[in-house]
Amino acid sequence: MYKIFEDGVSEIQTDMISICLEYCMKEASKIYIYCSLENRAFTSNYFFEVNGKLYKKHKLKDVIPNINVSTDIQEQVLGILINDLVEFDKLCSEFDQPLPTEIRLIYDIENNNASAKYRYDVIHSDHKTLTENDVMQQWFNEIETQL
Repeated sequence: MYKIFEDGVSEIQTDMISICLEYCMKEASKIYIYCSLENRAFTSNYFFEVNGKLYKKHKLKDVIPNINVSTDIQEQVLGILINDLVEFDKLCSEFDQPLPTEIRLIYDIENNNASAKYRYDVIHSDHKTLTENDVMQQWFNEIETQL
């Protein structure tokens, strides 16, 4: 499918960013996408920065009046993100690359710049109470304190 691994990674990340851009109607300044791929259980979540403040996907209505934050739309976005993770898994297999356990993708809309951090170690699956949602919430809190 792809001749170069990095081209596939770039295309998948672009798709993830694109669906989140559509969700926020391009009204945010930054998009944050969290992906957990531990033990081949793929989950994802996303949140946004608008006017120097962070908003979870369901709270964007507070600052973008015309946005549709219905559960149905949120689930559609999450479905696309999960499909992208499945494609990422296939890509890693095709190129004999290790599958990360976590991806943190940030897209700066104003500067048209994306950055991603990948982890390959166990983060939450060997913990008795910590979940991928807790890890995403910790990341949200970290960024919020930096703003």
